[in-house]
Amino acid sequence: SYYRKSHAITQRDLGPEHFDNAVYYSNYANCFLGQGNYLEALHNYSEARDRYFKKFGKNHMNVLIATHNIAEAEYFLGNYQKALQYCEEGKEIAKKIFTEEEQIQASILEISGLCKLEQGDLDSALSLFERSLQIKQRKLDHGHPDFSYTYLGLGRIYMERKDYELALENFD
Repeated sequence: SYYRKSHAITQRDLGPEHFDNAVYYSNYANCFLGQGNYLEALHNYSEARDRYFKKFGKNHMNVLIATHNIAEAEYFLGNYQKALQYCEEGKEIAKKIFTEEEQIQASILEISGLCKLEQGDLDSALSLFERSLQIKQRKLDHGHPDFSYTYLGLGRIYMERKDYELALENFD
């Protein structure tokens, strides 16, 4: 693949631990995630995060994004407790690098909400998705495509609660 050829050159010229390798690992992980190969995605997100951490320290946006991506991969693997741990870590990093809540925090809340939904904790899931919605309403234009994921999550929660009218309201 083109990524692998380019990565091989970077590793040869800069070494396997060089920071530039993080970008390749992130790209590999995104491809694996898209293919549904969550274990490989998790491995590569972790490799990227390690290099970002070595370069920038813990409280950096790249570390936050990698931590978010690891949480997502853990969720897809069904490792809800691990996903929640990474979400908590992501929230702590975000508190240190942002002065107000940002969209990535909304996404972290949604991953946490999905984990809580899968664990049957509907009240926590609902609270997390509602907080995510509040952030998005402050940060995004009305009708932004990112709202669809939030509404889908809220709809799923209301469906699980057998509140079908509210579920339909969020699916519309």
